[in-house]
Amino acid sequence: MKVLYHIVSGQTLPNYISAEIIKPDKNIYLYTNESTKHLQYLKSVIKGDSEEYKVDAWEDEATRGQVRNILRQHDKDESILDFTCGTKILSFACYEVFKQMNKDCVYINTEKNEVLSYCFSKSPGQTSKDKIDIKAELSDIIKLNGQTLKHSALDEPPEFQRTALFLEKNFKHYSSLIFRFARKNSNDILSDISDFKGNFIKYENGRSEICFMNNGNVA
Repeated sequence: MKVLYHIVSGQTLPNYISAEIIKPDKNIYLYTNESTKHLQYLKSVIKGDSEEYKVDAWEDEATRGQVRNILRQHDKDESILDFTCGTKILSFACYEVFKQMNKDCVYINTEKNEVLSYCFSKSPGQTSKDKIDIKAELSDIIKLNGQTLKHSALDEPPEFQRTALFLEKNFKHYSSLIFRFARKNSNDILSDISDFKGNFIKYENGRSEICFMNNGNVA
């Protein structure tokens, strides 16, 4: 059985990404008093069997002992740690225990869109770097921040409503493009679109306009 260990913090997106990449049979959450509500956010999105353990984010030795005991309970399983989140003390303590017990670890680098894998189960340990390649649901991203997606009539022009509906229905397919679009300033032009063949984005007078093109023709 593949078991993914999450360090729960206010930053929930890396946990979601690692679960989407690894697709574990069980998720084990290490949370603190401060991250209790974020644990619930994660569990509302990451489905399946799970266990939760409260840890102290500032007690290195106590955390190491607790994590060792949890790992021993899952000695026959393939245990993997996502050590991206949490305090440095908590993250490093968990990482060290997994390394000492020859268990694999991953780190989600959202800044560079990469997942770093540390394969301590192999001798000698191997490391690898891969691009994050998942298609996220817009509703899941919203839930990770404790929000909900509500459908209601908008007091906006029809073209705004059509754009909102299109983005909601097609977010999974166009998520990378939309995130790049959102990062641009309102008066900028997104000119580097070579990796999004058939798509074009432009800004006009401080208001955004999205044009999806197919072989050079406006769809």
